[in-house]
Amino acid sequence: MLYHVIIAGVRALDFLQTQAEVDMRWVASFGGSWGGFISLLLAGVDPRVGCVLSEFGGGGWADSFSGLACGLQSMPPDKRSRWLEVFDPIVYASRTKARVLISAATNDYFFWLGGVQRNYEALAGYKRLVMLPNSDHGFGGPTMADFKYQWLRRYFASDNAWPELTPGSLHGHGNTYTWRTSGTKPIRSATLYFSPGKTVWPARYWVGIPARRDGDLWTAELPPELARLSGQVYATAFDEDGMPSSSPARARCGMDPRSTPGPLWPDGMVWDRERGAEAWRPYVHKPQRVEWLAGDRLSVGPGRGATHFAVMTNSVVLASGRSSGFAGIRLKLSGNGKPGSLAARLLRDSRSTKEVAYAARVDYGAADMEVGLPWGAFKGPEGASSLPYPFDGLALEGDRPDGSPITITALCLAAVYE
Repeated sequence: MLYHVIIAGVRALDFLQTQAEVDMRWVASFGGSWGGFISLLLAGVDPRVGCVLSEFGGGGWADSFSGLACGLQSMPPDKRSRWLEVFDPIVYASRTKARVLISAATNDYFFWLGGVQRNYEALAGYKRLVMLPNSDHGFGGPTMADFKYQWLRRYFASDNAWPELTPGSLHGHGNTYTWRTSGTKPIRSATLYFSPGKTVWPARYWVGIPARRDGDLWTAELPPELARLSGQVYATAFDEDGMPSSSPARARCGMDPRSTPGPLWPDGMVWDRERGAEAWRPYVHKPQRVEWLAGDRLSVGPGRGATHFAVMTNSVVLASGRSSGFAGIRLKLSGNGKPGSLAARLLRDSRSTKEVAYAARVDYGAADMEVGLPWGAFKGPEGASSLPYPFDGLALEGDRPDGSPITITALCLAAVYE
């Protein structure tokens, strides 16, 4: 299929080249998901493409076990090798002449960040990378300004005024990270993103740390609770128009909170309550409702017009290495006048094709109530270990026939159950 799609793209360019009203100096290819993958591939094989916008798509599939690459991994070795030699955009990256913007979701189930980053780094020409933290193929993560079409507009206006993090300038000195930026337009702000632990890309949790500046040099320090941990770090800068640019992520050495007892979120919370709703995202690719309410309460429910909710957080990774010292999880919630039930799932390698889920059923009432979930309440698939840890994700999933949310006021490790 990919062969015919790319040939169709080449023939479309052949046709455009015969049209008197078409100026072939200004040809752009853009798309999302497979469209982004195909845009990179087309630009790699046809130099007439002058600009590429690839959103949530890219190459670098050699060691990926993503939702798409699982089919590739199941091929016989000779066919897999041939596919990678012909159809992976990374093969053509070094000779791609187009101006390229890759917009990547850090937790993408379909296109793993590691491969997308390698595809980006292999590009030889003018390029920029934007990474959306805690986003899974565009679901979850922060809302950014309309940078995608600004990229295309600036291309057609011969405007190269796009911010840049100086390649190779992100350096760590203990718990302090520095990097440099440049751009025709003033850089307005910059943020360091850190993801603790060692796990698959879709299971990572990214914490944003605002940076301070000194000219073109930016500095950010990891908070004390994260300072001793291994993980991945990258930085993003924004110019005065809100246009972003990111560095590729790089590894940080330290202890892995999935396997070694380390720090916890304040008050023994399982998840990063200080960041509120930003610590959560959809567990399935459908809109969900997650809001942070007054009184440190989390409202969770279906998206507009729906009756099913499924949300998750990977911030529970901090609790994983400490789990064996506790009896389980304490959950305090309210049905807001309507009782119901939900499944609480502890996930290993969450949102990947290797995911293992341990599920516990929670029946809740119309008013505030507290539920104890000992580790034994979480049941895994046949043949799995009886213990649900180590884990790197927590998902809450259930039905609300009227579409209303539930409210969670506590979700923490518990030492003893009565």
